[in-house]
Amino acid sequence: LTAKMQEGQSLEAALTSACRVLDHFMTQAGPGKINLADCGHWAWQGLPPSSILEPVAMLYRITGREMYRAFAEWIIASWGQPSGFLPQGLRLVESALCGKSAREVGNPKAYEQMSCFEGLCEMYLAIGEQSYLDAAVALADNIRHTELTVVGSGSNHEMWCDCARCQTETLEQPLETCATATWMKLCFRLLKLTGDPKWADELEKSLYNALPAAMTPDGSWWSYYSPLVGERVPSHAQYGDIGLSCCVASGPRALLLTHQWACMQEESGIVVNLCAPGKASFQLPEGVEVTLESETDHPVSGRVDLTVRTAKPVKFTLRLRIPGWSRGTRIECGHESITTDPGIYHSLQRKWKDGDRITLQLDMRARAVAAPSGAPAYAVTRGPIVLALDNRLIPGGRESLQLDVQTEGLVDARLVPSGDPDIQLACEVPFIYHKVHIEKTHRTLRMCDYASAGNRWSGENLFLVWLPQPLFMEQAFVPGTWKLAYPDLESRPETPISSSPISPK
Repeated sequence: LTAKMQEGQSLEAALTSACRVLDHFMTQAGPGKINLADCGHWAWQGLPPSSILEPVAMLYRITGREMYRAFAEWIIASWGQPSGFLPQGLRLVESALCGKSAREVGNPKAYEQMSCFEGLCEMYLAIGEQSYLDAAVALADNIRHTELTVVGSGSNHEMWCDCARCQTETLEQPLETCATATWMKLCFRLLKLTGDPKWADELEKSLYNALPAAMTPDGSWWSYYSPLVGERVPSHAQYGDIGLSCCVASGPRALLLTHQWACMQEESGIVVNLCAPGKASFQLPEGVEVTLESETDHPVSGRVDLTVRTAKPVKFTLRLRIPGWSRGTRIECGHESITTDPGIYHSLQRKWKDGDRITLQLDMRARAVAAPSGAPAYAVTRGPIVLALDNRLIPGGRESLQLDVQTEGLVDARLVPSGDPDIQLACEVPFIYHKVHIEKTHRTLRMCDYASAGNRWSGENLFLVWLPQPLFMEQAFVPGTWKLAYPDLESRPETPISSSPISPK
């Protein structure tokens, strides 16, 4: 009881502090005062200051104070007015609704742009204005199709850049961690507001690939940028007074979302979005507490065992997300064996009793993903995991190889021990080997999960996601990519906090 009282006091103190900060801010900005769209660095054209909309709308929704609503609506209205940077204004809502690309909506600064649309989602929750939600969905759909790489993040130089198309190139400052985190936050909001499983698919992709790849193995530090070729580089300490960078602060925010979307409650029952071991408890409207237990080693295997725990039988709907990548999924529940489609929620509605079990068997066959640009290159995925070559696992050679792709893009990848305690998952992947005057033969290369690739965080540990066809092994690994990310530094950034690699759990 004491702990709950202390927690309540702490939350109340935090809310009071937030309101005081906003109250002071409103003495400086607003109608007849500073116009936010006129502020900030000229290259961002007033976009970053406008991203304060999210906390303003949230505080209005929590407190009901009309002055916060008026301030939030003033921010949105200011986007449609001429500013010192843009004669036509940012026009975020109108541009998204008319189908413009993310690069053309206001300004292409990735994470601040998405943050503004998080604010629109908050305002939709607060006042029910449908155009705000529609604009956020339109922008996010465009980002999915034109800006995201295969690992679930995008951006170059912190900006949208048609990244889906150009991801096979060596980008200078790719996949900013702030952009990854804000993309996940926006997807989480859209999942809650729309119930569309595609947003959970996106969260899963980022959670297993782009996000953990940006974090050092012991969790003490993060990267600013995450390339798809080259080496992992820790973020510089952008703010010397506190010894952090924006990305070191943002990465954990995305991790901390996981328990909120992994398993959710809705009016009719429980929704399982993430296949992971653990427990989740819910109080149903009938007053019955239900706990859902999950046993699995996914994404190593595709088997997930769920057990219902309840003090008495209770009727509710259990909805299971069937990932878009799982093309042949089987569900066993009681005496039923069900085959279901990818990219949907499969509903199981019945009266559940204590000990009832559901087994989900996902399709973990590896697949070749063709480069969106049409370039002669493939990425290899297995379930939600993107695989990569890592020079710790690949012997030297001068071969010319081609990925052995079967019917429907399948790749006959086989799980194997990595031989390295710091690599979480490894597969033997088949290639076709060509050599002059010798008939083609087959061989395998060992690939690992993208999050583990390059996790020595050194200039000697190199990796590669997109596999050119043919793949010339002596040119597979590109050294010195840190210089592209930090051209003004004389030496490679190092992790400021002592970070010794540990085996991921």
